[in-house]
Amino acid sequence: MGGGGAADHGHGAHGGDFRSKVWSMTGGPYCRPKHWRRNTAIAMFGVFLICVPLAMKSAELELRRCSAFELFSDRFISNVEARAIRRNKFGPIAAVLDGDSRSVYGSQARCRYPARSMDTGFPLTERDRLGLRGLLPPRVISFEHQYERFMNSYRSLEKNTRGQSDKFVSLAKWRILNRLHDRNETLYYRVLIDNIKEFAPIIYTPTVGLVCQNYSGLYRRPRGMYFSAKDKGEMMSMIYNWPANQVDMIVLTDGSRILGLGDLGVQGIGIPIGKLDMYVAAAGMNPQRILPVMLDVGTNNQKLLEDPLYLGVRQPRLEGEEYLAVVDEFMEAVHARWPKAIVQFEDFQMKWAFETLYRYRRKFCMFNDDIQGTAGVALAGLLGTVRAQGRPLSDFVNQKIVVVGAGSAGLGVLKMAVQAVSRMSGCSETAAKSQFYLIDKNGLVTTERSNLDPAAVPFAKHQSDLEGLAEGASIIEVVKKIKPHVLVGLSGVGGIFNEEVLKAMRESVSTKPAIFAMSNPTMNAECTATDAFNHAGENIVFASGSPFENVNLGDGKFGHVNQANNMYLFPGIGLGTLLSGARLITDGIIRNVTAEVGAAVLRAAVVEGLAEGHGDVGSKELAHMSKEDTVGYVRENMWFPEYSPLVHEKYAVVTGSNKGIGFETVKELASNGIKVVLTARDESKGIEAIEKLKECGVSDKLVVLHQLDVTDHASIASLAEFVKTQFPRLDILVNNAGISGVNPYEKDEPRFKWEELTQTYEMAEKCILTNYYGAKKTTEAFLPLLQLSNSPRVVNVSSEAGLIKNISNKWAKEVLGDAENLREEKIDEVLKEFLKDFKEGILEIKGWPINMSAYRVSRAAMNSYTRFMAKKHQNLGINCVCPGPCKTDITRNTGTLSATEGAASVVRLALLPDGSPSGLFFIRKELSSF
Repeated sequence: MGGGGAADHGHGAHGGDFRSKVWSMTGGPYCRPKHWRRNTAIAMFGVFLICVPLAMKSAELELRRCSAFELFSDRFISNVEARAIRRNKFGPIAAVLDGDSRSVYGSQARCRYPARSMDTGFPLTERDRLGLRGLLPPRVISFEHQYERFMNSYRSLEKNTRGQSDKFVSLAKWRILNRLHDRNETLYYRVLIDNIKEFAPIIYTPTVGLVCQNYSGLYRRPRGMYFSAKDKGEMMSMIYNWPANQVDMIVLTDGSRILGLGDLGVQGIGIPIGKLDMYVAAAGMNPQRILPVMLDVGTNNQKLLEDPLYLGVRQPRLEGEEYLAVVDEFMEAVHARWPKAIVQFEDFQMKWAFETLYRYRRKFCMFNDDIQGTAGVALAGLLGTVRAQGRPLSDFVNQKIVVVGAGSAGLGVLKMAVQAVSRMSGCSETAAKSQFYLIDKNGLVTTERSNLDPAAVPFAKHQSDLEGLAEGASIIEVVKKIKPHVLVGLSGVGGIFNEEVLKAMRESVSTKPAIFAMSNPTMNAECTATDAFNHAGENIVFASGSPFENVNLGDGKFGHVNQANNMYLFPGIGLGTLLSGARLITDGIIRNVTAEVGAAVLRAAVVEGLAEGHGDVGSKELAHMSKEDTVGYVRENMWFPEYSPLVHEKYAVVTGSNKGIGFETVKELASNGIKVVLTARDESKGIEAIEKLKECGVSDKLVVLHQLDVTDHASIASLAEFVKTQFPRLDILVNNAGISGVNPYEKDEPRFKWEELTQTYEMAEKCILTNYYGAKKTTEAFLPLLQLSNSPRVVNVSSEAGLIKNISNKWAKEVLGDAENLREEKIDEVLKEFLKDFKEGILEIKGWPINMSAYRVSRAAMNSYTRFMAKKHQNLGINCVCPGPCKTDITRNTGTLSATEGAASVVRLALLPDGSPSGLFFIRKELSSF
């Protein structure tokens, strides 16, 4: 069976228009999971990092092409998705199949693509294998030295910018970090993780606000995705433009309320980017599976609309149903492609923040960080304040709390705090509200207020409950009268807690009053730490949304500043949800995570029956984990940035490989550094092939011989056991063994006549057994080993003769062509019916092919089996290829192509990059319908 099956007889033209789907492929460096180890500089993360090291298991990623190549597939196309490809014509995919590692797309992109670049760290062996020699300086710089070099540059920047304005220095620091992010993502995240306390204020608040204000001028390269009002009706197709096959976490904003800076339109994209950097650094999410998104529905910021550099849609914001229709379409598109992705809504103006939360929370896995995340952090701070006052936690129900700011964050804090009091005291939420007071821009909110926002109505005070206070009372009036335990600022108005208000807090009923100035960025903080300690007194609890330095109170005493920012919570919410596989994110989950953020998310999801599992860990395993097991599970699955080889050792088996296309396939795979098992039915022929390979310069360390008869189950089992003992896995299986099923053509003519080829029932039966069942049984035997690979590939060498259009039996054509309902049993039924009709001599009457009928039907069966396996095993890259009219035994060496040219098509499919489509049929480089 040496290579004969690779031949093609040129029957039937390929092609014909059919619907296709765009597949874009990029990848990232393989980064091994690692236990949570962080520099001591992140002590500020304290309990969060100890109790909540939530992360996801990162897959080992094999070497992939760096450019976003496009493949076209005729599978799984809906009318909506078809719009994605309506401007693309069906054509060759040579961009992928011809993607030599030394091409511009292969080598220069590897230097420049940040997700996989090692910069000057590429070792010499990889420079040679990837075609990078000469494209990089000759010295190989270690990861540690690259790290040190960057930090030296950063310290030099700090030194050279002394005396400059804070704004200038902050943007300069952001730029140097952003440049590192743009060129070397692995190094960027290591620098970030090890120096999180120092760099968090640069990549996140407060600097991120400054970046957003100037984003159109700072823009250098795209990051994330942009969906605009102009894209209505196109989002389902647009979502497939994102190159990653899997996305776990999406942070979405419409730019309508960026921090306390108001409407920044498309420039608000800086917030999702910064948030997701925190997800990676603080919670260990894989940066290759995150997606920042800007939903650009216009802007009402006239200054931006008139700015010639503004990058967004130049129109007023959509409102009402028009607005919701755009968000609806985006959410449906995301859910269609990544049904388990978590969507975090960020910095939406209040009316849309609550509207979208209530609209989607029961349908999609999403949460609103401003409403729920900020509330969780605030609740943790409020509970911590009770302990700081030396009171038992149960005393929280007696705390009088004034919240200044009736936006989404302020109302979210009130709602969660009221729920906590209700739960702790056993009273109704109505009764629990008696201790809380809400102040907005118009003063104290009461039921006397006309045109009150519906979201604030539940927290409006009845006049009968207020002694000495009226509707619209000022902050100072409320503080003097109520004497609150805690004053919470979420107003976005800088300095609103002025000297008079802070001094009034000295009269608090608490011996240790708390002041939370939680608005961001720094200039929007309700007060500074210095003002708080100077005016409210030294014996206070102070927390802020943006970072402040501890305050020197003299005599060796310091006023300690606590940062009450949701960056301590949202990574835990997102990662806990991911690892638990929770379908939804409920208020119960948010409340339960305030004590032990990450692991508690997972456990809360299990308790509420929302956990479906993640990866190889199912819901039952999660349910039986102890608290310690949960934390261990999380730690073991953390992504950690470090360089790993882009070129990995691979292992392959090629059947029918002692000569012809099979032999040339082995030769080419070995030339690519892949260890290959060469198989032959006749072991002596195999030995000859091995010697021939040595003569060609192929190392005997890369090719080993094993006998194989694909019609013998014992022979297949023996080969599978051999591979199992010799290799850790199998990455590539090429099913090339095959026969023609006809008598040899004996006339001495340059070209033979197909109609003169004869076949017997025994030949037909053997042809079916070899070409279809041989490939099927071999694939099944190696499936466990293939599943150990991160990028398993199966290439079934087939023929145009096996295309559905060349099967004239109408019933068989319908069965084999019905990809959706295809089953192995149905394929078996077709083959049994064919052999039955062959034996009875009624092939022509039943409409079966006459010339080389068994060969055609066996190839058609193999093609159908390929489609079935691709659907059943979606992690398996399995495709068919017709190598063209090659000079082989079957064609009596009369083909127009050499065996080497035929093998090139096989090898291209065997080495397709990760994320490539599966279940397809190729005629050489061209994609064809089945």
